[in-house]
Amino acid sequence: MSTPRLTIGLPVYNGEAYLAETLESLLAQDFEDFELVVSDNASTDATVSIVESFAERDARVRLVRNDRNRGAAYNYNRLVADSDAELFKWSGYDDLLEPGYVRSCVAALDANPAAVIAFAQATIIDGAGRRIRPYAEKLDVVASTPWRRVASFAWRFNLCNACFGVMRRETMASTGLIRPYMSSDVTFLAEMAALGSFALVDERLFLRRVHESSSRQGHTTAAEVARWFDPASRSAPSFVRLKLLGRTTGALATGAAPIPDRLGAAAGFAAAYSARRARIAAGGLRARFRGTAAAPAELIHEVDGKVS
Repeated sequence: MSTPRLTIGLPVYNGEAYLAETLESLLAQDFEDFELVVSDNASTDATVSIVESFAERDARVRLVRNDRNRGAAYNYNRLVADSDAELFKWSGYDDLLEPGYVRSCVAALDANPAAVIAFAQATIIDGAGRRIRPYAEKLDVVASTPWRRVASFAWRFNLCNACFGVMRRETMASTGLIRPYMSSDVTFLAEMAALGSFALVDERLFLRRVHESSSRQGHTTAAEVARWFDPASRSAPSFVRLKLLGRTTGALATGAAPIPDRLGAAAGFAAAYSARRARIAAGGLRARFRGTAAAPAELIHEVDGKVS
């Protein structure tokens, strides 16, 4: 059997509430040259039986299982390592796609060899699938030099929806992928920005679900989020923003690119991210001075009611 052009990898742990609807959404794509691999992290609910029922009716669906819950970072990365396809896409167990999402993203990559990720505009939906509002995507990462792309990403990232776009798998494999710490999706996307541009499809084809159990935007504590990435974590992480700055600049500085590109990308992230944090802090001070609460248009990795 020939290798499909695209692997859609869906990592999941106890996803029975939304998994069937998500699988239906993925299998309804009008681009059909893909395999759908679900990696189960030793779920204790009906997740496995749901996937098995889909695999019986569609040969593109394949289930792999971990012997225990190894955390989201391991599960995400396993799917990439096991793929031989040219293109790769992660899928959340709870998000939905319009039928043209994959086709449009593949076409965007085909049209732009310099792009390493293609993703579409999003709409936020709730736990019941109701459309709440359009999401203003800001990841305009198209500059010709690595440091400018990384700086642009550091200034603009928010929900990191690009992590669920269609990506060039070999490029992904040259990064550290998802690491076992909070906000490591930011580090991963910064590494991808250092290696190429992001192609944004200007159609609302991604339905990003935000609900009470969402790993990042739901009613979860910092300690719970840390355990989601790595079950071995026993406490809430400290100095999350400062650590993210150090970890991301370190990852950018030690990649496979030429030294000037690596150092430039690391400096670009550090400068833009630090300036962004200073701007947010200044806005908070102004709001307190005026007696009004700061209300950013979008929440950046909300944990315990705080924007991180």
